[in-house]
Amino acid sequence: SPQAEEAVATLYATERSSRRVAKHFDIARGTVLRITRERGTTVPPWGLSSETVQLILSAYVSGKSGPEIAAEFNTSPTTVYSHLGKTGQSIRNISDYNREEDCNHNYFDQIDRSEKAYWLGMLLADGCISMENEVILSLHLRDIETVRAFKLALGSQAQITIQKQLKSVRGCKPFWSTSAAIRVRSRRLCAALAGYKILPRKTSDPRMVEGIPPQFEQHFWRGAVDGDGWIVFGKRPNGSLQFIVGFTGGKPLVESFQRFCQKDCPTRAKIKPNHSVHRFVVTDWFAFDIANLMYGQASVYLPRKFERYQEARAHFGLRSRRARNWGGSPQAREKLSMRSAPLE
Repeated sequence: SPQAEEAVATLYATERSSRRVAKHFDIARGTVLRITRERGTTVPPWGLSSETVQLILSAYVSGKSGPEIAAEFNTSPTTVYSHLGKTGQSIRNISDYNREEDCNHNYFDQIDRSEKAYWLGMLLADGCISMENEVILSLHLRDIETVRAFKLALGSQAQITIQKQLKSVRGCKPFWSTSAAIRVRSRRLCAALAGYKILPRKTSDPRMVEGIPPQFEQHFWRGAVDGDGWIVFGKRPNGSLQFIVGFTGGKPLVESFQRFCQKDCPTRAKIKPNHSVHRFVVTDWFAFDIANLMYGQASVYLPRKFERYQEARAHFGLRSRRARNWGGSPQAREKLSMRSAPLE
């Protein structure tokens, strides 16, 4: 339709990439190029614009590898190296990529503190392991203090970088997102994380982390919820207050979070598909129980989500819950009966 073609042309004027626009609208690249030409838009020749080449050069000088830059700019490593060569930039040897950061390389060898369990959960959600033996944590710019806390925990000297990317979600208008990221190169850290099943390309092959000591389980899930979950305390359409704790991710991860919640409260909430991932949501008193378990004795956390927990604690903490036969496991029912009185 004319409206759809106008949307294609508008996105192309922003993206300047027929491949990305075609993927966003699920159409052929040839259709994108036809629409743009018919509207008088100049289609750039093969290759990258001079502005993009400068951004690539800056990223390469800052320490990023060719494959990382290629993924960021939706091109190939060969194209990246070709344009870098034209600028006169010398290409690093493979030995340069083996240079490791000055940090606590044995930090994840053993999960013996709650803070380590938290960062393990955060890496499961918003972190990744690169093929160049890098441990990467990237959060929205508003959460840069948490990135700094991770850097301090590792004792790393790596620089925190600020990145601005144009993101597109099917059915939504493209938007700019600014993130703060840290990359710590350490083969020993990556090997230790691999032992817990945090591996490269974990998004396409989600696996539940293994080897978390039971006494640190709530701290691990706090990190995971801070990364890929949500905590909401607000009003329903009828004006009553509602508290929500949820987590989204690959099915094995969400199933594990559901089991964690059911051990502490007799919730009967179900896992639901959320496009290509799954989600699990607990509300009101049970949500408060889970949040209190995760955040009640927290020493490290995402500040904005901790604030929602404090708001819920002020609301639920001084109220007595109504007695009710909730069902669930005996262990969960016993814990529930112990929490029937207001918090001290």
